[in-house]
Amino acid sequence: MKNATTLSRCAFSAWGLTALLVLTLPASAAIYRTVDAAGNITYTDQPPADAAENTKDISGQIDVLPPNTFVDPTPLAPYEAWIPDAQPGEAEDEVGYRSLKITSPTHDESLRDNAGNVVVRSQLAPKLQKGHALHLELDGTLQAEPAEGADVYLTNVPRGTHHIRMVVLDKAGKRLLESDKKIFHLQRISILQNRSAVP
Repeated sequence: MKNATTLSRCAFSAWGLTALLVLTLPASAAIYRTVDAAGNITYTDQPPADAAENTKDISGQIDVLPPNTFVDPTPLAPYEAWIPDAQPGEAEDEVGYRSLKITSPTHDESLRDNAGNVVVRSQLAPKLQKGHALHLELDGTLQAEPAEGADVYLTNVPRGTHHIRMVVLDKAGKRLLESDKKIFHLQRISILQNRSAVP
């Protein structure tokens, strides 16, 4: 019983070494099995210097399956640098802004409001820092009143085509960031139009 257990352990160890050798060698490498006079089995990737009849190339008897691979189909998100918000006691100008864009109205959008009311909405990241102000530039003229949060409420805007841009200013009025310029078209019913519509 002891001999059977010993043989079983030897066989298990031999196959374990074979599997380990197969995994660590290239698929095209040869594997040599050598049995010495005492019956000890050795597996190598190089033939012994004194190769004898008891040395055999057994690489052709072992099927090496290709490794499992996985390709994630999810596209990589574009890299965006992380900029922290200002911390207490940190200089205001040390914190930069990542983006500023107008979300409404959309570019080249047509609006209809007889009173000429237009709401311009924007997104700023990170949030507006202390000492900075967000202003709207309408048709090349910077509005004196800063935005309420990220929105600007315009009244009595003349009908026609208008150009808008959001701007971040510091205490000295220096422009820190500008959004892309957008165009919108405002339609208003005039008194002349009403008169011409009366039969």
